[in-house]
Amino acid sequence: MKKTQDKSESAALLRQKAEERLRKLQKEPASKLNKADTLKLLHELQVHQIELEMQNEELKATKQELEIAKIKYFELFDQAPMGYFMLDEKLIILEANLTASYMLSAEIASMVKKPFSSFIFPADKDLYYIRAKKLLTTLEYQVFEIRAQKEDGKELWVTIRFVPLHDGIDKQLFIVTISDITELKELQHELIAAKNEEFKIVFDSVPDGIIIADMETKKFNRGNEAICRMLGYSGSEIANLSVLDIHPEKDLPYVIEHFEKQAKGEYSMASDLPVKRKDGTVFYADINATHIKIDGKSFLMGLFHDTTERKKTEEALHFNNTLLSTQLEASNDGILVVDKHGKIIYSNQRFIEIWEIPVEVMASKSDEKALKFVLENLASPDEFIKRVKYLYEHKEEKSEEEVSLNDGRILYRFSSPINSKEGTYFGRIWFFSDITALKNEQKDRLSLEKQLFQSQKMEAIGALTGGIVHDMNNILASISAFASLFQSEYSKKDGKSSYIQNIQELAARGAAIVNQIRNFAKPKNFSFEPIDIKPIIESTLKLLATKIKYIAKVSVTVIPKQRLPIMGDATQIGQMLLNILSNSCDAMEGKWGKLDIIIDEVSFMEHALPLPELKPGRHLKLTIIDTGNGITPEVKKHLFEPFFTTKGEKGTGIGLSIVKRVISIHNGAISVESTPGKGTVFNIYFPVVSNI
Repeated sequence: MKKTQDKSESAALLRQKAEERLRKLQKEPASKLNKADTLKLLHELQVHQIELEMQNEELKATKQELEIAKIKYFELFDQAPMGYFMLDEKLIILEANLTASYMLSAEIASMVKKPFSSFIFPADKDLYYIRAKKLLTTLEYQVFEIRAQKEDGKELWVTIRFVPLHDGIDKQLFIVTISDITELKELQHELIAAKNEEFKIVFDSVPDGIIIADMETKKFNRGNEAICRMLGYSGSEIANLSVLDIHPEKDLPYVIEHFEKQAKGEYSMASDLPVKRKDGTVFYADINATHIKIDGKSFLMGLFHDTTERKKTEEALHFNNTLLSTQLEASNDGILVVDKHGKIIYSNQRFIEIWEIPVEVMASKSDEKALKFVLENLASPDEFIKRVKYLYEHKEEKSEEEVSLNDGRILYRFSSPINSKEGTYFGRIWFFSDITALKNEQKDRLSLEKQLFQSQKMEAIGALTGGIVHDMNNILASISAFASLFQSEYSKKDGKSSYIQNIQELAARGAAIVNQIRNFAKPKNFSFEPIDIKPIIESTLKLLATKIKYIAKVSVTVIPKQRLPIMGDATQIGQMLLNILSNSCDAMEGKWGKLDIIIDEVSFMEHALPLPELKPGRHLKLTIIDTGNGITPEVKKHLFEPFFTTKGEKGTGIGLSIVKRVISIHNGAISVESTPGKGTVFNIYFPVVSNI
């Protein structure tokens, strides 16, 4: 308020200065002003104009709206034994509970956004404004009695308590409670007018406790049945007690101070005073005192309203809020709560840790600043923003999805609206769970399942091929033998000799395929020893020399001159190289290409392994690059599967499967990179001897 007033005074001062300048300009004819004076005047007016514009912008910037939405336990709030209101700094109603709605015969929706004064009885509004002014000036607890007006125009007496909130929020808020004391007020009037018997009947029928005390001696004159039940004394016992007897000794100075102020008429209500029962137990009560005269003598009539239930309700609310806050902070999920405008009203520490948002940014409650840090961590920020915007536009919808971060983490995000029992939308709550480990476990499990399936398939193939290979070898051997017999009967000049030769070649090829299938289904035992892969590569290239020389130019590059050997079976490594190099040659068939073989040594750390099958340490890296037809992504998925081939009748589909198995048995790994039409790169890794 003061800041706005200062800015208004500053703006008024600028206007006054401008008007004085203008009057001065009007007093001096234009003919008396030289060009320099005119320009100076014009400059000063422009400066003042800019100052005015800046002042106007500052005033606009100060007009911000901040609504505080709270997660409440609605049963405790709405079913409290008294009316509850939340007022803003202008004493406008923000919220009300069901008790208040019932007391004032008004719907909650119709009360919200109305001044609290609109429910004050017209004749008592002056008293209300005095109290309201004191409240806004001192920001101190206020309690007083006044007449309220229901929405239908009927009046009722209430005790009003104003409690300022001091939570460091931007706008001052007030909690207001109202208690219906209409019956008590009516009783006061009836007691004053009633005679003895009538007085006693009414006196004892009041549900709240009543004690009449001598203002000078503080001795009790009498008490009603309700106060007898409250204190545990009989009516005759009450008449022999005083104020000093029904309050804890340690609280007597405080109680006497209130009694004397009530006797002087400084105020009528003393809130939450401790009251001692006959058995020594203590309860708390609001004591509303009224001056009365009995036989010409002044007495205070105290109306005792037990606040135990109210205090229990308040304590329960406080406990539940504390419990909720503790649970939210203890959660392994990051939690964010926003109001209906998307402004941050709560976040737990886990949310800050997950998104790595500075504490000062969260303390500012600025959703724009927090969102900036969130977006910087996202792999797909545009999609994230789009989804958030959709949920704010569709308030009733819940949402759950996975969010990928730049650092590789995966979060599970769940969002739900926060609504009251009546359906009022308060805002939205977001939960963020780090499921990276779970996703990795799922990925590993799928990989293991795939390996198990592959193993089971290989076992089935082995069982099937065992009998087939034996029978096929017998058949092929017989074909080859009969072909040899026929060959001996015909001379080379005979035309039929070439047919017989073809039969023999095909039988030999069939035997080779059967032998390959047998080795694939039931591999021989490996014999491991330290070996240098370079001579094996050279031997393999010699075997393929006739095939390669018409297809590609071959180069072998050895980067480390002094390299460590690998532990392996030279025969199986040779078979592996023969298969993979044959595949490269087949890929380049029909065009002149290039085949590059590179031998290198590399080291890997735990966090930087290129393939999951590898372990940290030094490895031999064998790179084979061809300029063939390349491999499509779809073919690449099945490249190492048994009996998968793209060569039609020419291929068996087990060559690269053997390659994969040999590499795995040697604790190695293989990767494939390929671009259709440009060629393929195989990277093969074997641990060197020092790591074994």
